[in-house]
Amino acid sequence: MKLEHRVLEQRMANTRLEKRGENGSRIEGYAAVYFNEADPENTQYRLWDDYYERIMPGAFDEAIRNDDVRCLFNHDPNQVLGRNKSETLKLSVDGRGLFYSCDCPETTIGKDVATSISRGDISGSSFGFIVHEAEYREIDGIWYRELIRVGLFDVSPVTFPAYTGTTTDIAQRSLTARKSELAELRRAKLDREIAFLELGATDSE
Repeated sequence: MKLEHRVLEQRMANTRLEKRGENGSRIEGYAAVYFNEADPENTQYRLWDDYYERIMPGAFDEAIRNDDVRCLFNHDPNQVLGRNKSETLKLSVDGRGLFYSCDCPETTIGKDVATSISRGDISGSSFGFIVHEAEYREIDGIWYRELIRVGLFDVSPVTFPAYTGTTTDIAQRSLTARKSELAELRRAKLDREIAFLELGATDSE
């Protein structure tokens, strides 16, 4: 399994800075949104011309209970903003998706990121993950990868707010394998139907 990143633009991520008086600042926003049949345009993501990805409700439930997750700036492990195990990062899910809240540290990077978010220079959010369980379906020649259960590595405020697959090779290999599996199933089903018809013809003779 390979680490993948997805980035959510500001209109969906709603990345913002909350002032906490003498207690500093807090970054909040959605790192990911769930697929919504009523709004597929904004909740499913085009990776290739004939391949979309959907994050299904419940995909993060296990991860936010068990995984050791960091809040990083631009997914850089050298720029740590918080961590759920130290309770400086809080993760939750609701009907919309994966929400995060991170207390900014009194460090250079913490202050810099807080300032950039408050100015509107940084507006997107993202998450780093590996796929534990996914389902593939084909509809009218278009393939969909539906993420059912994922492992979560980090959530990150990011500089460039555009949804992108930065490591799509693993998804491409998975899709190729799934297409092969489905082709085999179709052939097997056809073989069973032929055998059934042949059996029926023999019995009627």
